[in-house]
Amino acid sequence: MTLRESLAHNGYAVVRRLADTDALAQLARLTDTLPLDGEKARGGLRRPFDRIPGLLVAVRETGVPALMRDLLGESAFTVRAILFDKTPDANWSVPWHRDTTIAVAERGEAQGFGAWSIKDGVPHVHAPASVLSQMATIRLHIDACGEESGALRVVPASHLLHDTEQPDTTRATVCTVGGGDAVVMSPLTWHASNKADQPQRRRVLHMECAACELPSPLRWAEAVQFAGGQS
Repeated sequence: MTLRESLAHNGYAVVRRLADTDALAQLARLTDTLPLDGEKARGGLRRPFDRIPGLLVAVRETGVPALMRDLLGESAFTVRAILFDKTPDANWSVPWHRDTTIAVAERGEAQGFGAWSIKDGVPHVHAPASVLSQMATIRLHIDACGEESGALRVVPASHLLHDTEQPDTTRATVCTVGGGDAVVMSPLTWHASNKADQPQRRRVLHMECAACELPSPLRWAEAVQFAGGQS
């Protein structure tokens, strides 16, 4: 089963060593100290490619570009990126959910889109399954994350459920990863994470990817191309 087939069937997959030792060391160095808005650390950073010099170049030196092409084709690009940075002082749990909101350039009316919000000054809107099913999320782990560290939990094949159906969370799988590994999943896959029992630093570069444009007048807020990279 190919990676694309596995994602279509299970809604997620774990990819080992997407970043080699040198690339991982560079990512760790660039994200060691994050720029903050004001005086409070928020456990993460939106738009990290814009706000961390050299990060985009470093990610292009990993297997991320080739993985995006494998999943979505040659025209794939990221439409939103968030760098999560869980630490012993920022150790939170995430309830079961799907990632159904997308970041857009400006508000506009389009069929199937609604429930608007603003996050970090950027309009976000709930997108229909017809759009979300064409997307893929790559979560590149800069630090190792085991079950005791609050690793991501997913419900296999839950991306196939209708909006009104609830997932059977007793079937959940824990995605334990090492530094440089990645979890790939559909935005429609139900997922959650616990607080860490043994808190440590857990940086994850969360990249939502697409290869399609939005219906007019909506446009993606971000459209970061990853031409080149490892093959």
